[in-house]
Amino acid sequence: HFSQGGLGLPERDYYVSEADDKRELRTKYERHVARLLELAGAPAAAAATDASAILAFETALARGSRTIEQMRKVEDLHHRLDAPGLAQLAPHLPWASFYRNLGRADLAVINVQTPEFFVTLEREVGAATVATLRAYLRYQLLTATAGLLPGRIYEQHFDFYGRTLAGQQEPQPRWKRCISATEAAMGES
Repeated sequence: HFSQGGLGLPERDYYVSEADDKRELRTKYERHVARLLELAGAPAAAAATDASAILAFETALARGSRTIEQMRKVEDLHHRLDAPGLAQLAPHLPWASFYRNLGRADLAVINVQTPEFFVTLEREVGAATVATLRAYLRYQLLTATAGLLPGRIYEQHFDFYGRTLAGQQEPQPRWKRCISATEAAMGES
């Protein structure tokens, strides 16, 4: 199953809404992205520039994404394609290499839940600079692994995603996070 994604904020509306609270969250998100990049070693000015570019890139992806209400219509999320069909939908993305690196060079049938997103993804990846794509991927890696990285990075990640977005006052103790990570990795084995 392939679907839309790649957003650092919870869903499309956070990027496209002109409501004051959403605009304020976008500003806080951009500051968070810059701070995380800075904690990972980028100079402050470069981190701020990259954060702005990342927000613009994600906003473009969000505009090509379905709304949360549209994603709830399960019957509209079935678009069976074969590998050449997806390559025809977004021909400039390196699908054969992607499948091979997944260990699925033989992939034959794919449910592309949001085909219009992959058209947008191809367009935006083609329009973005290499520097923006590198910064975006660096930020995605940092945020995906924040719980495994030094405390300052985890604290920054929690401050935005935990406090600002979720309203949590403090993170779970490390031992609870370790247990959750183990359970997520091992399932019910």
